[in-house]
Amino acid sequence: MEAHVLPVLLHGGVLPSAADLAVAPAAWLHGLAEAASEVRRYLLDRLRSGQGDEAEALLGTMEAVYDLLVTVDFPDALTAGLRRVTDGLRAVLERTRGDLTTTVAQLRLQAALERARGEPQGLTRPVQGAGGPGYPRGDPGV
Repeated sequence: MEAHVLPVLLHGGVLPSAADLAVAPAAWLHGLAEAASEVRRYLLDRLRSGQGDEAEALLGTMEAVYDLLVTVDFPDALTAGLRRVTDGLRAVLERTRGDLTTTVAQLRLQAALERARGEPQGLTRPVQGAGGPGYPRGDPGV
């Protein structure tokens, strides 16, 4: 089940139905949740390769699956414990969102630092009296 759904979540397309895969609806929902959790690995790979936009799109896919699963409101006896699986997906989703947010912020900071290297920033020559190698001691120069 998961093997049929994961490529669709990663690359787009039409999800196969439970009937298409000849599985029970509860098994299909479980497989969808597992596939959405697996998207995290691919998202992290995109982050490592600097593809933040693709990683954000994958997070959107994970969120869409979660949003669908939380609407399934049937007793656990009918869904084979889907609520627990959905809660697990929520935890993976929150961890992934945090990782994505941190990495995007780091990438933005890195880009800003790289831009700043080409521009004069503050002091461009040693301050008289600041001390240290190559700096004469004495008046702090402030």
